[in-house]
Amino acid sequence: MFRIPFWEDHTHRDVYHRDVLNGGRGDDTLIGGSGVDDFIFSGLIGFDVVQDWQNNVDHLDFTLVTSITSLSDFTSQSSELDGNVVIQLGGGDVITVLGASIAQFDVGDLIF
Repeated sequence: MFRIPFWEDHTHRDVYHRDVLNGGRGDDTLIGGSGVDDFIFSGLIGFDVVQDWQNNVDHLDFTLVTSITSLSDFTSQSSELDGNVVIQLGGGDVITVLGASIAQFDVGDLIF
């Protein structure tokens, strides 16, 4: 079986409806399925893109991200650009949530 090393760039799809997507290191594209998806971020994130986040359904999990421990942290580190939410975590780590606005996120959408 061929495995992609965790430090390389890759795309994760929830094709098996496992509902948990963790990009790990590198630049990743995370694509959830039709149900509830948890997008987990940790360590050296790089530039990650969440393609199909669903408001009031999916979750962004920042449990292992030391710079975001509250909704206030999330809001202060986020901006909107071209209809997307861009979350600047520092050190060159960026998460972009496509087709979302900051106002859509509340504590029910985020895990700290």
